[in-house]
Amino acid sequence: MRRPACVAILFTAAGLLLAAGAWAQAIFRAPESVRLGLSVMSQVVENTGRLIAAGRYDQLPAESNEFEAGVTALEQGLGDQPTPFKTRIDPLLARARVAASAMSEAVASHRNSMLPVAHDQLADAVQSLIALFPASLQPPAGPAPQAPRNIR
Repeated sequence: MRRPACVAILFTAAGLLLAAGAWAQAIFRAPESVRLGLSVMSQVVENTGRLIAAGRYDQLPAESNEFEAGVTALEQGLGDQPTPFKTRIDPLLARARVAASAMSEAVASHRNSMLPVAHDQLADAVQSLIALFPASLQPPAGPAPQAPRNIR
């Protein structure tokens, strides 16, 4: 009698996983583009943290450009249609863009003491943004995988 209960649980779990994947496919125009954009943005957060810790500030503006490429991929994957989901994402994208830009401006004006603050803001915005997406589209936890540079 226990076997039918296990089978029912397995089918329910499989159905939930398929439903989550179908939801991601239905809400996003190009899920692969969303996945790539989130991965690139996550990688930029990790890279900029390492660069700041190493005092290699001259490379931060290039990372800011890479971040914009990730945002572009994400936006292409989301599509142009306004949705309640996109309404939640837009303020976080704006916060992340401001923080990435602030890092570049801090480097240009030699205000290196501002870099950790801007980086923390960027990391917080990107982490909050990634958390809104289904797990199937989120970058893997831990060190970010090597994504192609200049994905434009």
